[in-house]
Amino acid sequence: MAQVFGESGRNAAEQSYRRTRRFLVIGLVGIALLSLISGFTVGAGFAIPRLRWQLTVLVVLSVACLFWVLAFLIYRWASRKMDALDRDRMSWRKGALGEWLTEETLKSLPDGYVVINDVTQKFGNIDHVVIGPTGVYVIDTKIGKEL
Repeated sequence: MAQVFGESGRNAAEQSYRRTRRFLVIGLVGIALLSLISGFTVGAGFAIPRLRWQLTVLVVLSVACLFWVLAFLIYRWASRKMDALDRDRMSWRKGALGEWLTEETLKSLPDGYVVINDVTQKFGNIDHVVIGPTGVYVIDTKIGKEL
C-alpha cells in the first residue's frame, strides 16, 4: 500500500468557509449600520420639542417606512447572495468529494509509491502528487455534473 501524506479536500473546505464567513460579516455590519442610523433618526425626531406632535409622528413614520424598504432591499440582496453561496459551497463540496475518492483509489497503489494530497502554493492548489518507481504524476481532480 502506498504511503499517503496530507488531507485531500482541505483547500476546498477552506475556500467555502472563507466565502461564507465574509458574507456573514458583511451582512451583520450592514444590519448594525442600518439599525444605528434608524435609531438615531427616530431619537432625533423625538428630541425636537418645537415641532408639533403630528409632525413628529409623521417624521417617525417616514423613517420607519424608509427603514423597512431598506431592510427589504437588503433581504433580497442577501437572499440572492446566499443562494449563490450555497451553489458555490455545493460545488466546492463536490470537488472535495472527488478529491477524497481519488485519494482512496491512490491508497491502493503498491508499496514504493508516495501520495501527497493537497499541495497548496501561491499560484494555486495541486490535488495529488504521486511519486513512484514509474515517475512523478500530478493529478487534478474534477467532478462532473452527474454527482
